[in-house]
Amino acid sequence: MSGLILISIALTVLVGALCVLVYRQQVESFGKQCQLLKIVDEQRELVLGIGAVVAEIEHISKKLSANQRSMSVKLEHLSTDILQRDLYQTTDDRHQLAINSAKQGMDLFELVQLHGLTSDEATLIMSLHSPDGRFKHNASSNVVSEKISEATMV
Repeated sequence: MSGLILISIALTVLVGALCVLVYRQQVESFGKQCQLLKIVDEQRELVLGIGAVVAEIEHISKKLSANQRSMSVKLEHLSTDILQRDLYQTTDDRHQLAINSAKQGMDLFELVQLHGLTSDEATLIMSLHSPDGRFKHNASSNVVSEKISEATMV
């Protein structure tokens, strides 16, 4: 009977040792699972952060696209303006030549005759660019207009 008691004590110790080993493996496994969960949480936060960055990039890209379209339209307008300015900046432009003549004191009739302007164009140029800066369309201007009309009919 003492042999039986010894065998049962040995089996109890053996089962206890197996239980300790299983328990240690469970603890190690639980620790590794906790570490993996922590890594997964960190990765999830990174993915969420990347998602926010991607959304911000898309938003900025849309803004840039809109700005590019706006700038293209503005560039077209500017190039049109530049072309128009180049058109009116030439030395043989009759309006520019008439402005220079008006600044030098040429009268309304001479502007019309020399530069091929209408009386309204010449009047406007005289009112804006005459040397005294105060050209008025009065009765003497009407006489000039009549002379201009007669000269253009001939």
